[in-house]
Amino acid sequence: MILPHISYHKILDQIQDGIFITDPERKIVYWNQGAEELTGFTSSDVVGEYCYDFKGLCNTDQKGLYLCELGMCPLERTLLTNKSGIYPHIIFIEKKDGEELPVSINVGPIHNVRGDIVGGICVFRNMADEYRQMKLAGEIQKKMITLGKIRENGVSIETFYKPVDEIGGDFLEAFFLDNKNLVATIADATGHGISASLFTVIYKTLLHSSFSQLHDPADVLHHVNHGFLETTQIDGYYLTAALIIFNSITRCGKITSA
Repeated sequence: MILPHISYHKILDQIQDGIFITDPERKIVYWNQGAEELTGFTSSDVVGEYCYDFKGLCNTDQKGLYLCELGMCPLERTLLTNKSGIYPHIIFIEKKDGEELPVSINVGPIHNVRGDIVGGICVFRNMADEYRQMKLAGEIQKKMITLGKIRENGVSIETFYKPVDEIGGDFLEAFFLDNKNLVATIADATGHGISASLFTVIYKTLLHSSFSQLHDPADVLHHVNHGFLETTQIDGYYLTAALIIFNSITRCGKITSA
């Protein structure tokens, strides 16, 4: 047996992800070399500090809100619930040089032989490259969405778009087909991130191509649905949508959803 002869420090220091271990009160008792390289903080800087008091580990979400202050600290929650988990969004920690580092967080409780919780472990991974790609994809997605106000043909529309993440499966658009017919639609694809945003790209493409042949919203969504199934061919993923066509002259419209 090789494991009884190897310290857990030796094993954890071989991992490039950042890892720290706390006692039940969240005092840091171990900080691996991966954490040192990612943050610039050495073990002597961190060990003995409480994670919620140590500035570099005061996690913020993408809105700049401190998770600990919101009662959403991943490590605190795992110690309270006795459950392991992955925090579903990218969060930010502050490096020693003051630079923000986007990371993913994986946490879990540590038990003794009796099953009692004796501490917690947190693994954080550098997500800087992925976050840059998400931001770029998010900017591209915003170009596809109707933002702001539309005032035309006696009709006024104002839209508001604020996704949970940089990019996702939410979509909205409003435009005039001609000098009288307004089209407005909202849609939501399953999943999160770039994969969900790709479904909204497909929806927008199919929607606009459908209007070259059809003008009834029910017929349009039926055509979009047929094209969506042919294009994606992925089980378990779908998109819900609502579509309205409003005649600004007669002040009447039709709405459908699917």
